[in-house]
Parts: sequence; structure tokens; C-alpha cells
Amino acid sequence: MKKKFFEIVLVTAVLVLGWLLPSGLYAQPFAYITNSGDDTVSVIDTATNTVITIIPVGRSPYGVAVHPNGLTVYVTNSSDGTVSVIDTASNEVIDTILVGDGPVYAVAMAPDGSFLYATGGYSNSISVIDTATNTVIDTIVDIGALPASIAVHPNGLTLYVGSIEGPTSVIDTASRTEIATIESGVSLSFTVDIAVHPDGSRVYQANVGSHTVDIIDTVTNTVIDTIVVGTVEDDAHGLAVSPDGSSVYVTGVEFVFVIDTATNTVTNTIPIEGGGAGVGVHPDGTAVYVAHGPNTVSVIDTATGTVTSEIAVGSAPRSYGLFITPSIVTIDDIIEFFDESVADNSLSRVSWGSLVTFKRSLVLAQRLIEQERFYLADRILINAYFRCDGEPEVADLVQGPAVSELNCMILDLID
Repeated sequence: MKKKFFEIVLVTAVLVLGWLLPSGLYAQPFAYITNSGDDTVSVIDTATNTVITIIPVGRSPYGVAVHPNGLTVYVTNSSDGTVSVIDTASNEVIDTILVGDGPVYAVAMAPDGSFLYATGGYSNSISVIDTATNTVIDTIVDIGALPASIAVHPNGLTLYVGSIEGPTSVIDTASRTEIATIESGVSLSFTVDIAVHPDGSRVYQANVGSHTVDIIDTVTNTVIDTIVVGTVEDDAHGLAVSPDGSSVYVTGVEFVFVIDTATNTVTNTIPIEGGGAGVGVHPDGTAVYVAHGPNTVSVIDTATGTVTSEIAVGSAPRSYGLFITPSIVTIDDIIEFFDESVADNSLSRVSWGSLVTFKRSLVLAQRLIEQERFYLADRILINAYFRCDGEPEVADLVQGPAVSELNCMILDLID
């Protein structure tokens, strides 16, 4: 594996434990907003809610997907039939991938980051892209009619593809074939955004033309409920599920609708101006980012349900898909913060001997990573996690294991 990936995996595993290292260490995520009107991407620092740079891409950028390691962002250029590959360190386009027969609307990433799936509009297909080489390695054909939205099940085994002129398709990622189709719960509507609940039990799809959201059972692949959002003038466009799975946020013409997933009811209606498009939830669940109007992203505080910030971006923002990067911290970051914490005595509950041992482990892992001796660095930190988890998977390391497992890991490291 590459150096940067190991830094992310190692530190993700170490840092989640709040009592040992303060949560303020985490680098704040960035939101990548596609501006379809001027062929650019605005990059928002969510720590300050300001645009830090603007990236030129292809024509009519639309959908976004982020690699789980946070190092790469993929943007569909709907009018070009291409996907721009953005390096998040430099915020520059480093590659352009030709996919299908345009328009190419949506993209979604496999949970382990190995594959990217892109919808090919006129060809009614899904392009399978190898993210290691940024090349199309396969094409899944005969998918609905004008596929425009796509989401991946958390286990990586299934794709859900919403179409403008057809039912939702269920794709098996191993065989890369369609295994089921799902008719919407309402007629005269089509899906422009789709998302999977974090536990994988349900799929939510926003239906334009009927101001509704369908809920799909992933076991039976049937619509089990349809939720009306607002009135006929409101409609439903973008859709995102909160990280804890408790809420679904749906953008309409003048409002953002908040759905309680426990009751499948709309519990709040938040006014916005200019019509909503893509919507994304901050990884910590505290804020929602809504692309809307001629050139604006609204930030909603999830605790109060109010708009707390309006950010000017490019023309006609869209950003359908998962457009916010994960929180990333490197070994260098953790060592610096560790030293500061020791200096201000914020780790007073940990013995001095344990601090010394823990620091030595971090420094040694840092040196091994710099030498590209990844296997040894892996053994120092990740083995402790493995001993606490009977079934470790790549997704566990990318997304962060459970706090109880990390607690065991940290105690093992500092003993």
C-alpha cells in the first residue's frame, strides 16, 4: 500500500479514542461543490466555511465521490462524458477518465476505495473504474433508461442505480449484472438522488415530479414506504443520510426536509432560497451543506435546524453524491498534538511511563512510514487493533473501528 494510505489507516485507528487525545486534533473535512454553470469546483474548508480555492474541470460538472482515504475526489463532467480526478493535497486535476456515452451524471465509490462506479446516460450503462489506475475496466450494460443516481451498499456487494426513465436497478458488484429492478412507490416520477442507510438495511431515493421519498428494503428489494415531503411545488431533488442513520435530509424547491428514519416522518422543514440540489452531511453529523440557488451553499446546524452560514460559490452549484471528505490526520499531526497535550498537562490521567511508551511507538511508526517500511509500521500499531477485533476488514480501518476496540488497542499500546 502507498505511504499516505498507511498514515491515514494508522492514525485513524489511534485517534478516535477521545479520552487520550483531544478531538480537536482532527483535520476538518472539505466540501467539493460542483458548479455546473461555470465548469468549476469550489472547495470549502468546513472549519471556517470559506472557499479556499476554485478548480477548473470539464463541462457541466455534476456528481462527486470521495475516496475513503480522502486523497482523491472524483467529479463527473456531464456534458463531456468524463470524470475529473482531483488530488486533494494540491487541489488540482491530475487525470481525466472517459466514461460511457454522456451525459455522465453520478459517481459512487466502493467502501474500500478499489472501484468507482459512474453512470453513463445515453448508453444506459455503468462504467467500472479501477481507482489504482483510473481506467475503465468493465461496463455494466442495459441499466434502466438514463441512469442519473447511484449508491453503494456499505458491504460493497450491491449497487443501487436510479434512472430518469425507468425503475431503480440493483446491481451485483461481483458478477456486475442487474439482479433486480424496483418500481417507485409513485407514478410519473424519476429518481435524481439515492443513498443507503449506514446499516445497509434501507435505501432512500428522492423522486422528482412527485415530491416524495421512497424507502427500499435491501433484503426484499421492494419499496416499503413512500414519504411525502412538502407540497407539489416543493418536489424532491438531493438526498443524504446522517452518519448515525437517524435522519435523512431532502432538498426541495424552497425547503430542506428532515426525515426521522425511526418513524419515517418529516420532523422539520428548513427554508432555503433558489431551489436545492445536492446535499451532504458533515462526518461528525453537526452540519448539513446544501448546494442551491444561482451560487450558494447553505450550512445548516443539525442541532437547531437553522441555517448558520451562506457561502458564495460558483454558478449553478449541484454536487450530487458524497462530496465531503473524511477527517484526516497524519502521524506528524498526532505527534505534534501529543507533545502539546503533554506540555499543557491535558493527559494527566495517563502515567508518565505510559506516555513515554506511547510516544516511542508513534515516533517509530513515523520513521518506518518515511522509510516506506510499511509492514513493520503496520505491525506496531494495527496489530494491537487486530487483537481486539476477531474479523478485521479493510473497511474497518478506513472508516474507523468501534471505540471499545480502540480502547483495547490503546491500553495494549501504552501498557
